Amino acid sequence: MEGIRQARAFGGYSGWGGGQLEGEIHSDAWIDAEPRVDDVFTDDPAGLWRRVLERAGGSYRLMAT
Repeated sequence: MEGIRQARAFGGYSGWGGGQLEGEIHSDAWIDAEPRVDDVFTDDPAGLWRRVLERAGGSYRLMAT
């Protein structure tokens, strides 16, 4: 029988006023990255942000440092 072998849950709260999220997206306030299985199940969650930014390249790589 196959089942779930790994899982990770994230908890928190975020809220936006009317039009706020659209405005943030329009002003490029968000960093969009393609997820990888290794990201979700990493053994080094403290280093995840750095690795994702490095993978994005360009000015994001500088932000990783």
